[in-house]
Amino acid sequence: LKVVILYAIVSTNAKCVNSTCYLIVNTTSMAALKVVIAVDGSKNADLAFRYYVDHFHRPQNEVIALYTTPPVMSPLYSKKYSALTEDLKSSLHIERDNHAAEVKEIYDKLATDIDKYSFYHLTDVERPGAGICQFVKENKCDSVVIGSRGMGVVKRTILGSVSDYVIHHAHVPVTVVNQ
Repeated sequence: LKVVILYAIVSTNAKCVNSTCYLIVNTTSMAALKVVIAVDGSKNADLAFRYYVDHFHRPQNEVIALYTTPPVMSPLYSKKYSALTEDLKSSLHIERDNHAAEVKEIYDKLATDIDKYSFYHLTDVERPGAGICQFVKENKCDSVVIGSRGMGVVKRTILGSVSDYVIHHAHVPVTVVNQ
């Protein structure tokens, strides 16, 4: 497991006794953070969520599991959307919403020990990275945790990387969890 950490908050005091200094960390006085964890039900997103819970979560933090989906009209769903019948369009929306409910159920179970937890499903998001960054800005979030698919340089250059986009465009600290 490899983690890239771009953020840390510590409230500290140093005490020196007989030329030996001790670092005292007071975790109870640390400010509460609003943390967004980008999720999609994948193994890498699950790993990122679990890593945050196991290593960084504090009881006062608010955790938001954020799931984004493209518009049903998107070529990701159908290249000939305009030619589809209303019944088929409706079934595509239902399929998208059912998948979102399954993803929500996964993260709701992982978040049972988190007091301040919520799940948001952003629909009709053309570019997931941009959707995540916009959500973070509009909701005044303090940090983002995101998984990485571990694509090589060539694939990432051609296809783009959501985690790479978020690192470069979110104006808050970002933690990327790699496999």
